[in-house]
Amino acid sequence: MQMRQRMESRLEQKMTLKHEQKMSMKATIRSSMTLKQYLEQEDFIKSLIKYVDKNNSWSQFNQDGFDFTYGVVPYELAKPIAKEYGYAFSHCMYKGWDALLFGKKYALAQGDWVKFVVEEKIPKDLVKYYAIHERGEELSLGNHYFASQLEFTYCNKNKDVRNYVDHIEETYPSKFVDLEEKILFPIIPEELLEIIANKEQSQQKKVELELAKKIIEQKPMPREVIRKMNVYSALTERVCGLIEKCGTKLQVGIGQMMYENRDKDYSVQDVIDYINKEVRNTMKNLNVIDLKALSRPRIYQSLQTMSEIGLQEVRKNIQTHISLEENFVKMIQKSKLGQDLVNVEYTPEQTARMKYRNRQDIEPDTEILSGFVNAYVVN
Repeated sequence: MQMRQRMESRLEQKMTLKHEQKMSMKATIRSSMTLKQYLEQEDFIKSLIKYVDKNNSWSQFNQDGFDFTYGVVPYELAKPIAKEYGYAFSHCMYKGWDALLFGKKYALAQGDWVKFVVEEKIPKDLVKYYAIHERGEELSLGNHYFASQLEFTYCNKNKDVRNYVDHIEETYPSKFVDLEEKILFPIIPEELLEIIANKEQSQQKKVELELAKKIIEQKPMPREVIRKMNVYSALTERVCGLIEKCGTKLQVGIGQMMYENRDKDYSVQDVIDYINKEVRNTMKNLNVIDLKALSRPRIYQSLQTMSEIGLQEVRKNIQTHISLEENFVKMIQKSKLGQDLVNVEYTPEQTARMKYRNRQDIEPDTEILSGFVNAYVVN
C-alpha cells in the first residue's frame, strides 16, 4: 500500500512538472472587444444588478480568508451571458454606477468589479468554487488562468476534487483546457485595462491576492484534473489545427486562382464561393461532439489565424473588404445549412457602379478584382 502511494506521488510530481514546463513556453491569449461592445454588455450587467437589489439576492462569501459579495441571478435572466461564459461571470465597470434602489444605495466606481453566480444550475456544495474563481478574476485583474488555478487548488484544499471534477466534466469540460492556456479573461477593452492596472487595490484585496498565490503554490494540481486537461487539450489542439490548416489552404488556393485567371476577368463572387466551399468543408469535418469541451479563447485565436492567413492576399490587393464569420458556433451552423460565411463590404463607388450597371441590364462589374489580379501577377 505504501509503495503504491509512493508511486502515485511520483507520478503526480512528474505530471505537475510536465505541465509547468509546458505552461512556461506558452504565450498569453487575449481575446478582444471594442469599448462599444463592452458598454453594451455593461448595460446588461446593470439590469442584473437591479434584479439582485430588488430581490435582495446578494450573497456573502466569507471562508478561508476570502471575503467578498456576489449576486445570485436566475438562469433565464442571465441566459444571454451565461450561455457564453458559464454559470458564473464577472464584469469590471467602465462607467461606474451609483443608483438608489428600494431605499438602498448600490454604488460602483470605474474599475470596480461585480460578480454573479447562477446558483440554481450548480450543486449547492460546489457553488463556492464557482464564486472563488470569479474572485480570482478580480484579484488578478482578469487573469483567467490564475483564477482557474485558484478554483481547482482551492477545491483540492477542501478535499472535494473527485466530486467537482465529475461535475465540471459533465457541465463545462473546457474548464480543463483553461488550465492549459494562459488566458486573460473576462474580455476587457484596452481603454479599461490601463485604468484598472493603475487603480489602487484595497488592503483586503492585497491580502487575498497573496493568500490565493499561496494556495496555488502549496496545493498541487490534482492528478485527476491533469488527466482531464491532457484529454480535452488534445481535442482542442486537433480542432484548432484543422482550422488553421484551412487558412493555409485558402491562402494557396486563392493565390493559385489569381495566377491561373490572370488573363481573365471575373467577379468577387468567384473568391467568395471558393472561401465558402473550403471553410464549410472544414467545419463539417471537425467531428466535434460537444462544443463545451473546446477552449473558446483558443478556438477564437485559430479562427483569427485562419482569417488573417487565408484572406491575406485579398485584403492586401483589393479594395473590397472581405471578412469571415467570427462566431464559431454560428460558423458551424451556417456550414451545415450551406449559408454564406463571408461578409463583403463594397466601397460606395463600387456599390454605385454595380447599381448603375444592373439598371442597364449588364452583368456586375468584373473589374472589381482587376487590381487584385494585376498586383498578384506583378508581385
